[in-house]
Amino acid sequence: MVIGLQNLFAQNSFSGRVTDEKQEALIGAQIILSKNDSIYAADLTDEKGRFKISNIVSDTYHLRVYYVGYTPVEEDRQFNGNSKVEFSLMKEMVGTMDEVEVVAKRSDVVRRTATGQIFYPSEKGKNSGDPFWYLKRFRDYE
Repeated sequence: MVIGLQNLFAQNSFSGRVTDEKQEALIGAQIILSKNDSIYAADLTDEKGRFKISNIVSDTYHLRVYYVGYTPVEEDRQFNGNSKVEFSLMKEMVGTMDEVEVVAKRSDVVRRTATGQIFYPSEKGKNSGDPFWYLKRFRDYE
């Protein structure tokens, strides 16, 4: 029973660095640990992209690393010791398309709703990793 209590009250730290795809520091990136939809702890990165959250009770938390204009990192993470990590965030892909032409062989590719239409991408589009990019590429080159 004493081991369980020691683990319950164990104090851990979580530290690291947040950079962009060029390994340049992202100043002011948010690191948020939450549990049951409530924020447990948070920190912002400094001028070198570093952060540190101390006094974390051993448990599993939802981790979110966020910086405006970049794709956030979200994962569930178990804390039961001190850990140091590095996160490299990628810029969000933003663009506009004037129009998209959809050619379908199946009637279930497009579903009409009261507010518009829902288009289902092909297997190739789904497997591309970025259906928006795939649709834009398809429009420009084929």
